[in-house]
Amino acid sequence: MPTAFLVERALQWLTTHDDWLILLDNVERPSDITGLLDRVGTGRFLVTTRRATGWHHTATSVRLDVLAESEAVDPLPASVIQVSQAA
Repeated sequence: MPTAFLVERALQWLTTHDDWLILLDNVERPSDITGLLDRVGTGRFLVTTRRATGWHHTATSVRLDVLAESEAVDPLPASVIQVSQAA
């Protein structure tokens, strides 16, 4: 199947379900994902970036220090889980 068809099918699934989490790793700018966020209004996104500014209109930011190796292997550090539960 063509990639465009598969992408469209995935987006349709996301818009009709609400119990999912997608990790978008190392996003450079909020504008890189605006189209996706505007189209898919349900579910949850976890976005990682090295950019400290420009996200205040798009997402709730959680600043993390450099993680110790033991913390880095955990895909969702406790600080991220705590913020998600408080939201």
